[in-house]
Amino acid sequence: MNTHFKIIIPVYNAEAYIKNALISVLNQDYENYDVYITDDCSTDNTVEVIQDFIYEYALEDIFSEKMNATRQYALHNLHDMMQVECDDEDVFITLDGDDWLNGDYVLSKLDEIYREESCWLTYGSYQVYPGGGDSSFHVNEYPQDVIEAGDFKKDPQWRASHLRTFKAKLAKALTKEDLSDEDGGYYQMTWDQAMMFPMMEMARERVKFVPDILYVYNDD
Repeated sequence: MNTHFKIIIPVYNAEAYIKNALISVLNQDYENYDVYITDDCSTDNTVEVIQDFIYEYALEDIFSEKMNATRQYALHNLHDMMQVECDDEDVFITLDGDDWLNGDYVLSKLDEIYREESCWLTYGSYQVYPGGGDSSFHVNEYPQDVIEAGDFKKDPQWRASHLRTFKAKLAKALTKEDLSDEDGGYYQMTWDQAMMFPMMEMARERVKFVPDILYVYNDD
């Protein structure tokens, strides 16, 4: 069976770029996916751009949008979007609202990896915009001893960067306590590490590094 993807997009003040993100999803040569967007109280025209895009392409059945009443920040928004109804074997993809997928084959490639590699979580490589640089200077495969022991926090290098994907059964196992600081609030900084470390610890040898550049990180 083809993998069902749930693409979750937190966005804040990205009116100049959010359409790039949405077009990069719509242009995929793979159709088994849903999209969930949370606008975190943007003060520009981000919401209008999203709504116009969904209406223009009649995407109401597969694109869902939520607008926060107060700022929640990325990690809180992502965790909320992970609570959507889903099967354990569905795969979440995180896409920042000012970044985009690199090419129209991203979902097809991920489907192939999840079916053939029996993985539960992937991280990968990205291209930087503008400038065309890539993530090879810091993103590569975790050492085998780290993977087997599940000691990802002890590795001196942070590797689990874009594009990040993971099975819903891992997302369902995350609790607010896993993602909160000592004051009980969701982490606002280094949220990617707060989210990925516990899931990688659960997945261990089911963690897969994807060297293909599937993501464009917008540094503009």
